[in-house]
Amino acid sequence: MFNIEKAVSTLISLASATPQSKCALHIRLALDAGGVMIRPTIGQAKLFNPILERYGFKNIRLTKGVLIDNQDCRRYKPELGDIAVIPNVPGGRSEGHIAMFTGEFWYSDFKQIDMWGGALYRQVSPDVAIFKYAGDPS
Repeated sequence: MFNIEKAVSTLISLASATPQSKCALHIRLALDAGGVMIRPTIGQAKLFNPILERYGFKNIRLTKGVLIDNQDCRRYKPELGDIAVIPNVPGGRSEGHIAMFTGEFWYSDFKQIDMWGGALYRQVSPDVAIFKYAGDPS
C-alpha cells in the first residue's frame, strides 16, 4: 500500500531552494518512503512511465492538451500525490523531468512554481504523463 502523505512529506523535506538536477532521485526516495520500492532504481525522469504503471499508478496522460478520458486539461486539478513525467525537450536536459504534487505545490528536487519545473518546459509545453496512485498492482 502506498502512503501518499509519507511520500509527500519526505519529498518536501528533501527539497532544495533551487533545482539540483536530481528530480528522479528525489521522487524515487519519496516513493520509497511511501512504501513503493522501485527496483532496480531509475536514473532518468523520462523513463518512469512504465515503472509507475507497474507499481500501481494509473496514467491519465495529457496529450496535446487533452486528457486520455477526453476532459479538457485546463480543468485538470492536481491531487495529492499526482506525479508528472515530462520527456526531454530540445535544448533541455536529456533526462526529462519528474515532479509530484504535494497538495499545494509541485515538488521535484525543489519547490516548483508549476508542474513544468522550468521555463523551457513551460515554453515548449511537451506531452506530459500524469499518474495517480490506483492501488497495489494485482
